Amino acid sequence: MTASVQTAVGSNVARRARGASSTSAWIDGLVLVAVFTATAAVGIRPQEALMTVLVGLGLMVSWLVSLRHLSTRDRTIQGHGPMEYSRVTKASAMAFGTSATVGFLLAATHARGFLVVATVAGTTALLIERHLLRLSLRRREGAGRALNRVYLIGSGSQRQILTTRICRSEGLFRRVGVWDLDANPFPDPADVVRQA
Repeated sequence: MTASVQTAVGSNVARRARGASSTSAWIDGLVLVAVFTATAAVGIRPQEALMTVLVGLGLMVSWLVSLRHLSTRDRTIQGHGPMEYSRVTKASAMAFGTSATVGFLLAATHARGFLVVATVAGTTALLIERHLLRLSLRRREGAGRALNRVYLIGSGSQRQILTTRICRSEGLFRRVGVWDLDANPFPDPADVVRQA
C-alpha cells in the first residue's frame, strides 16, 4: 500500500470518525445530564442539595473522562456490541469509583444513595443509547449507505488488495474512484477531488 493510498483512505476515515465520535460524545453528555437531573429531582433534601449537586457534577465529569479514556467512541468498536458495551460498563465503574472516593474524602455520606442510583440509571441509559446508535448504524449499512467513501490511489496489485478489503468491510467503505499510478504516477490533487 503506498503512502498516497493510505493518505486518501486515512483522511476520509479520520474525518468521518471524528464526526461520529463527536456526535456520540454529545449524546453521551445529554444522556448523563438527563439522568443526573431526574435522579437529583427525586430524592434530595434541602440540607443535602449542595453536596449532592457537587458529587453529581463530579460523577458526570469523571464519567465523560472515563468514556473518553477507555475509547468507547473509537471508530473500530462503535457499533460492535459486546466490546463497546463492556467499555461503557468499565467507564461507568471507573466513574463511580472516582466519585465515591471523592465523596468519601469530602465526607459526603448523605450523597451515597444518590451516587448509587445515578450510576445504575446512567449506566443503563448509556447502554440503551449505544444499542440504539448501533441499530441506526446497521440500518444505514443495510440501506447501502457506506459510512466512508474511499478514493484509491495506487498501482494494479495494491488497488486489487484494497478493493478486496473494501468489499469485505460490510458497508463500512465505498470506493468512489481509482487513480492508477501505473498509467499516471503523479496524480493531480484537483483531479482526484473532482472525480471523488
